[in-house]
Amino acid sequence: MPGKIAVEPSHERLSIAFACQHLVGLHVAPESVASLSLYDYGSSYGTTKGTKGEAGTELKWAPRGGLVMFLGTQEDVPGWLIPSVYFDYLRSGDARPLKGIFYHNAMDILAMAGLLNHVSQVLEDPLNGRVEHSLDLVALAKLFEALGQLERAIQLYQHGLTLDLPEENYWDTLQRLSFMHKRQGNWTTAIELWQQAAEGRQIYAHVELAKYFEHQMCDYHQATYWTQNALELINTPLYPRSRRRQWYAELEHRLARLRRKMG
Repeated sequence: MPGKIAVEPSHERLSIAFACQHLVGLHVAPESVASLSLYDYGSSYGTTKGTKGEAGTELKWAPRGGLVMFLGTQEDVPGWLIPSVYFDYLRSGDARPLKGIFYHNAMDILAMAGLLNHVSQVLEDPLNGRVEHSLDLVALAKLFEALGQLERAIQLYQHGLTLDLPEENYWDTLQRLSFMHKRQGNWTTAIELWQQAAEGRQIYAHVELAKYFEHQMCDYHQATYWTQNALELINTPLYPRSRRRQWYAELEHRLARLRRKMG
């Protein structure tokens, strides 16, 4: 008989990006999704090892942010013990203990079926409240961007920026959103995002503004202004040396070209 089932609030939720790639079958490049991992994945579903003659407890992920708690029975074999049971079978030929492995695998299949249903609903309507973590929402935006569903990606990036993103992820999300608007020719929105990023000392935003004023507007004075601002930023004492090397030659080359154009 199956063990008794109880549902508890989850503190270890599955990354949506992981689910999209490995369960739905949407194969995207690793760099196009944000988080291909489980929170605290090393706990291996949170299994607790029972002592000999004592049932353990196994936690499996369930939809709506819950963990399904399978209270182990003598029929169940926790995942950490399965290799040992199997090798015992190979040595002894006694297949009776394998019954618990089949039960364990059946519970895994049920959990995956529930997860697949949850992920399909998330993909259908990502803003229906099922996605609770800001990083998971941004991961979904990256997925839709990689699949060419740009309007949905833009919507999710914009919503993600209103949430409590870690600073590094916030600037990365803003950059991705600005480049999407640039590719679509939405210059007004892209410029607003670059100006916001420039206030946050993001060098790429200074460069994009310089490019825009040089090539789109032929306003070499404004292009020079943004290029010089970027050079001043990377030459401050606290600016990382490796990133200074990354930008210095490009910015100096751009500034020299602009000065030639201005005569």
